[in-house]
Amino acid sequence: MIEDQTISQEPTQTPTEPIVPASKFGKLLEKIPTPIKNLFAKFYENKKIFWPVTGAAGAIFLILILGLIFGKRQMAISTTKPSPTQSQNQATSVPSTPDQLQQIQMTLGKIKDQITNLDVTQAPLQPPGIDFKISF
Repeated sequence: MIEDQTISQEPTQTPTEPIVPASKFGKLLEKIPTPIKNLFAKFYENKKIFWPVTGAAGAIFLILILGLIFGKRQMAISTTKPSPTQSQNQATSVPSTPDQLQQIQMTLGKIKDQITNLDVTQAPLQPPGIDFKISF
């Protein structure tokens, strides 16, 4: 005994009509101009182009978000040096005895002599002569 079952069929929508939910998203989609909807529909029809482009855009967006979240945050590096304390400044700038001052003057005189006697061109150094006559 087989019972008769009636199957109710819901009306199907045509493929050209987009399914728009009655929500805030649906209201937002209604505000998009029709030429832009048509352009997106044509772009979506060509799946060989749509999925790689969508995947690449998604990957770039994901990398940007992750970079902003987990990127290194460097503190601003100050180029000014901290000023020394008063006790350090006095100890280094003022010699305690006249002997130290004379030693510093002598050292500076030696350095000045070395600078004036320095041969920048290094004239006494000559490269070795090269014999270009080669015989086998």
